[in-house]
Amino acid sequence: MASRSTPADQLDYVTTEIVHCDDEFCPDLKDMMMDALLIAAEIKEPKLESELRQCQTTYSQSDPRCDRLFMQLISKVNPWVFELVQKKRQSISPDPLQGYDGIKFGSPFWYEGAGDIWRRVSHGSKLVSVKDCERVRHVAEECLRNPANSNDYCYRLYGHSIVCEAGVNCPYLRFDFIRCLQEHHLTDFAAVRNCVESVPQYKPCTKGYVKQAKKSAV
Repeated sequence: MASRSTPADQLDYVTTEIVHCDDEFCPDLKDMMMDALLIAAEIKEPKLESELRQCQTTYSQSDPRCDRLFMQLISKVNPWVFELVQKKRQSISPDPLQGYDGIKFGSPFWYEGAGDIWRRVSHGSKLVSVKDCERVRHVAEECLRNPANSNDYCYRLYGHSIVCEAGVNCPYLRFDFIRCLQEHHLTDFAAVRNCVESVPQYKPCTKGYVKQAKKSAV
């Protein structure tokens, strides 16, 4: 008969799954993080965790008294869980990201094309650089040459290809680029290119870093 897994085993399993989400979009990542925090609370703060469960049994999860206990518990174990995830990342990832919090990247955009490159470069990737934007451009061009591919799919790749280098070199432009891609969600290649090229300093940023221009006083 297999032995029952311990909270430590469960926490190790969940942190491993969290690190796997560095490489693919996980829509349930927040739930996974909460699972890790609750298991960690059972290990690190058993007295406080027991008080919380008793409060929730006596009153309800939404009761302000229980909510205060919950927030206190999470604040105590959160740094430890973050450290465990970082250590797990260093031990199992072929390209461990530094100081990375996947919760901040809650959209599939950040796991393909330019978004994936931006995300990795910003967190100290040793295997990904601005040179990988050439691969993104090649994939987009190949897509457009194949009539079997849908316009929506090729359009998305095209959008990634034209913002990639500039977004790596000048991270402050990323928000504007994402806005362009979201506003012109239809298959209008000219519209998205016009929007991207209208972003100040777009062209020089495709070649290298350019200092962000100061906004003029109104």
